[in-house]
Amino acid sequence: MDPFVLLTPILLLGVLVLVRFVACLSEPVPLGLQLQSAVQADQAIVLTYAANSNYDSFDIKRGTASGGPYALVGTAPSTSTSFTDTNALAGGTEYFYVYAGVMSGQETHQSNELAVTFESLITVTIDNPTPTPGPGPFSGAYKNLNFPPGQWIWVDTFTGGGPANAVTFPAADSPGGDIMFVNGPRVLQSIRVFPKQQANVTIADNTLANSPVTVAAPANASLVIPTNWSVPTTSFHISTDIGFDLLIDTIVYVGPA
Repeated sequence: MDPFVLLTPILLLGVLVLVRFVACLSEPVPLGLQLQSAVQADQAIVLTYAANSNYDSFDIKRGTASGGPYALVGTAPSTSTSFTDTNALAGGTEYFYVYAGVMSGQETHQSNELAVTFESLITVTIDNPTPTPGPGPFSGAYKNLNFPPGQWIWVDTFTGGGPANAVTFPAADSPGGDIMFVNGPRVLQSIRVFPKQQANVTIADNTLANSPVTVAAPANASLVIPTNWSVPTTSFHISTDIGFDLLIDTIVYVGPA
């Protein structure tokens, strides 16, 4: 038999294997999809992950049970490294997130799952119910906040548009005071203050997990001071650089209450 006839099938098989090998080299090889973090930031959930240009895009999905089912909450470019979810989040709900790589309109690979509990903003005003006694000395717990001794509750209207009810740090207490979260660490969002004189007001995290915030506050005017904090703290310190009465009316933090 002609040796060429014997070798022909082998040669053809070799050619097919070579063609397939070259084709595989030309196809994008998806890398693993790793969801790195899922954390609450203000009233949103922020996901972080590594970019992967082997995919056309990412599908971001979430569910309320581990393992799914998951619903699509958004899409992101495959060059992105984070996604912010603000879609119909309910306070006190645990969400389970994954993201999937999309190629040619189809999801091909899915990431690991991460869980995060979303908490609503809690707003504490010194109005409902009105702390007792008032007006007069005040200390102790009020709506998950523990105020230091020596403060006063004022229950009247101040000139210049001040709050009707407020916790007042007297002028003699110009170094300020500590306010503690009674039911565990919380993320402080903002404080509404009403200074009697112009000065700098500082809010500092006693655990040093967040950077202090100092704002120039006008006299006899209501001012909301945002903290831009993202890490829970057990207590914080509020103070001014001039000895005068400082009124605190509204404190906002990330729940639960």
